[in-house]
Amino acid sequence: MLSSVPTKEEYMENAYVSFALGAVVLPALYLVGPKLSEEAVGSFEFHRLYRLMGLLNDIQGFKRESAEGKLNVVSLAMIHCNGVTRK
Repeated sequence: MLSSVPTKEEYMENAYVSFALGAVVLPALYLVGPKLSEEAVGSFEFHRLYRLMGLLNDIQGFKRESAEGKLNVVSLAMIHCNGVTRK
């Protein structure tokens, strides 16, 4: 059976939606600091924050997830770049 390896972009689109940041971050943002408007929560910047937090989570969990045989955005970057670091 052939399995395909997703691109980094495909992975991030799914990870962004499935990552539990909404359940963790939103309550904290609503309880601390100024009141957030619906417009702010739905803004590009807010969704960008979620994506960056997901990326940070993958970077921090890379070693553990690799040992478990799981893919994340770091391992996908290595696969798609053939293990070569680009500058």
